[in-house]
Amino acid sequence: MNYNVIYSVNYFNMPIIVYITLVITISIVVFLIRKHKDIENRNIIRGVIPPGVLVGIFAIASLYSYLNNIHSLKNGNYNVIEGKVESFSPAASSYKGIESFQVDSKTFEYSNSSINGGLNHSVFNIEGMKNGSMVRICYRNDAILRLEVRK
Repeated sequence: MNYNVIYSVNYFNMPIIVYITLVITISIVVFLIRKHKDIENRNIIRGVIPPGVLVGIFAIASLYSYLNNIHSLKNGNYNVIEGKVESFSPAASSYKGIESFQVDSKTFEYSNSSINGGLNHSVFNIEGMKNGSMVRICYRNDAILRLEVRK
């Protein structure tokens, strides 16, 4: 059986928000290092550090999730399910809402607003992705690492 690869997690399809948060975190750290001795008003530091730490934690967690899943896909550390798409529920639009479907009683859910280390964008407009489509999915911890649709 031949399949078309619809999605495969890699360095180039991480959400832009991961890159943005990393840049913000690095900028805050550089700012604090360069200005630490020059800042007389310590309230500025108190106002920058807590949000900077939260943004940094989010960025590192997101990046770790993606890098871990990329590594897992390369090393075969994932589950595979193959079967017909059932209960396909497309997102309200390509940028809003949760999209979900089932394969062999396993439910997959994702959305553009989630950062799960795997597929997080709508596949509704992809040719061949509908109820009854034959798919093969490589997944780990409910994150879709690779989605393939039978030709």
